[in-house]
Amino acid sequence: MSPVATGTKTLGPNSGTVTVKTFKEGLLSKMGHDLVIEARQWSAKIQLDSAEPPAGSVEVDLDPKSLTIVGPGDLNDKDKAEIRGNIEKDVIQWAKFPEIRFKSSAVENVKSAGGKGTATVKGQLTLHGQTQPVDLPVSFEATANGVRVTGEVTLAQTRFGIKPYKAPLGVIKVKDELKVLWDFVVG
Repeated sequence: MSPVATGTKTLGPNSGTVTVKTFKEGLLSKMGHDLVIEARQWSAKIQLDSAEPPAGSVEVDLDPKSLTIVGPGDLNDKDKAEIRGNIEKDVIQWAKFPEIRFKSSAVENVKSAGGKGTATVKGQLTLHGQTQPVDLPVSFEATANGVRVTGEVTLAQTRFGIKPYKAPLGVIKVKDELKVLWDFVVG
């Protein structure tokens, strides 16, 4: 296993994935879909001040126009295009709010041993024109290619002024809470 050298690291889609999962609810929710949405364009700048335990900062920029429906697998291209249009116009409104950004302020609760560990990355998330504090729980593990960083956080859309999508009459809707997952390698 190779340790990661300190300094600035730049990451993007070739380094891993950023995924959003939404969940359905409502009277006719069986007709709806729990969605898996992948960000195809994102960049991260990680400043690593020390490798063991990890300390530093991170900034992540995600292009909301790159959000792509990748699941469930039974959705056809027409359905995916319709859902993407709803996300564009009614949910994220990326023409009006083109920025999704996370900027860390601290790395806390670091527990590390034997090339594995966990930490909490505290920072500010800007989404839908609003900036809110967010704590991101991360796990990390040394690999032959660097350090694999994974995690997931549950976010309430309404906390950022987003009105969760609902079909006419509200018989199918998306739950307020969604999950954001990340899995990438810092080399």
